Amino acid sequence: MSILPSDRQTMQDAFEAFISNTNHLRASAEDEEDWASVIAIQSLHLAAELCGDRVLRHAYGPTPDPVDRQASLATASERLKIAFHFFASIEQVGSGSSLFDVANEAASVAGGDYPVLFAPIDRKQGKRRDSYTRAVWQLRALEWEAYFEGLGLKLEPRREMVTSAFGITWSAMQKWRTRDLPPILGGDVIQMKIAIAKREGESDLWFTDRGTDDRLLLRDGAVYKRVLGFNGGPASVDKKAV
Repeated sequence: MSILPSDRQTMQDAFEAFISNTNHLRASAEDEEDWASVIAIQSLHLAAELCGDRVLRHAYGPTPDPVDRQASLATASERLKIAFHFFASIEQVGSGSSLFDVANEAASVAGGDYPVLFAPIDRKQGKRRDSYTRAVWQLRALEWEAYFEGLGLKLEPRREMVTSAFGITWSAMQKWRTRDLPPILGGDVIQMKIAIAKREGESDLWFTDRGTDDRLLLRDGAVYKRVLGFNGGPASVDKKAV
């Protein structure tokens, strides 16, 4: 499959945008730890642009029926093994925290083994089975609100966008931040995540237009609704929003 001149220009534009968006971060050596993940994500966006939609779709493969857990785990394993190559030079395979370890665990469970990495960890009596999962997505809603604040949106519009997408009320979101999430995720983690999201909005590093933001927001809201038990198929967004 040859590369057309128009594709070459698209690749060149994507590369120049990557350099432009990350140059000032690289210049701040003292903040490197804070911004390293942002630069890594930008580079993955660049790689996606260089591959193009057709290559990405073939590499990602078809998504099986969510009811077929064996096929879903096997597919997730193959996708993780591709993602592993991004960190391959520094990954500590066998540590229990590498992408390759997680991929192997998914394949093993799909083959009938009992989980090791994902075996439940001392679940407290009376605690919901999905308390942590709910908390992660509730924090995601708070991050979105902070991101939109960083973009400069006024309180009412950003409040309406997030609560509508997640199917929640503003008062519930406020309780998550101050009462419900700290015992599960930790107050420091929550404040850090919210602060980072706001800085991302101020820097406008990840997204290029409001349409993209809306699609990602709606995707996250749909995932949260499924966590709560609402019906719905796999969440997906336009390739530009990934």
